[in-house]
Amino acid sequence: MCERSDIKVLFQQHLVLPEGHCSYTGYDIVVCTSCGFLYADTEVSQASLDSHYAGPTKVVQALTEFGEPSRDRARLDNSVRHIMRFLRPEAVVLDVGCGTGRLLSLLRAHGFQFARGIDQSPAAAQIARTKYGADVIGGSIFDYAGERFDSITACHVLEHIVDVSTFIGRIRNLLNKDGVLYLEVPDAHQFDRFVDPSQGDKWIYIRDLFTHFTPEHVNFFSTVSLRNLMTRAGFVEVYCESDPLGVVVSAWRPCTLTMDDTASQVLTQYAQASQELQAEALRVIQCVAESGEEVLVWGAGLHTQRLLGSGCLRRVNVKAYVDSDPSYRGAQLAGKPIIGPDEIATLPQTLPILISSWKAQCQIEKAIRLRGLPNRTIFLYANR
Repeated sequence: MCERSDIKVLFQQHLVLPEGHCSYTGYDIVVCTSCGFLYADTEVSQASLDSHYAGPTKVVQALTEFGEPSRDRARLDNSVRHIMRFLRPEAVVLDVGCGTGRLLSLLRAHGFQFARGIDQSPAAAQIARTKYGADVIGGSIFDYAGERFDSITACHVLEHIVDVSTFIGRIRNLLNKDGVLYLEVPDAHQFDRFVDPSQGDKWIYIRDLFTHFTPEHVNFFSTVSLRNLMTRAGFVEVYCESDPLGVVVSAWRPCTLTMDDTASQVLTQYAQASQELQAEALRVIQCVAESGEEVLVWGAGLHTQRLLGSGCLRRVNVKAYVDSDPSYRGAQLAGKPIIGPDEIATLPQTLPILISSWKAQCQIEKAIRLRGLPNRTIFLYANR
């Protein structure tokens, strides 16, 4: 979430799996000590999870045999109630991870005639089409190349996504700039209700040990961590609250970025002014190049590197480059050695020194004289 790697292990889940049937493994459930985000520290890739969901999962098989469980219908009815607070019925809606299309059918019953879905499971997509007449395609949103949408819903999807930032970024690209994203995830702050036998029927999750530690759940969200994610992804909160049914319900709008329409003009002027200041140096370099005289170039830093990059200094007959920076020693620049100032006196010839610096031209010339070097100096900038 915050791209930090400092974690604390909260729980270790070890699994022994049927050979050749499962792509997931056991994992450590960890907390980021920088931002508090809870997640599964797993080596399972998103591609492996996607492959798992595209296959005949137990959920799809159960839906095919027995239909929608009552608790799932209660959750979906609750989702529709929240969605209708933030989405317009006339909006073009995409339900990401739509499963067998029950939510789409409920939305259509409430006037959302332009709602369609996408799901990783071909079997689930087929059930959605045949059972509910829903407009659903099989596949990933990363493969979807269609239109943008007024609204996007993703209910109980984010907890299955390894790279949530990339996923949310893709959703943003599919959402109109004034659109609304509805997200719903299990609420980690309510997990303890699962093991409390005094809780009533409002708790929607099947009571089974470690329900939320299914290997497919790789993120454990709260209102805090969901806000952190969405703020970083460039969304502003419309609504984000914990719901009594054990979920976080939320709606988000993309931030409208402020257009900086003046900085580019300033940068262009800066580059032009720098080029004008350097024009004098280019004329001097051209004269030295045309003379064919062999020279030393004092300065191997950015100023010289830029002159070499533009091509003008490459035409000069350079014996060696001189620089006092010890990190350059033993290196070569444009095929010529970089030597230290103390090595100049050891050369067999007393060559002219072309001073390649704008800000340090005078200091370099002074250093040459303090060393008692008789070499003639060539200045690139007359007024420095």
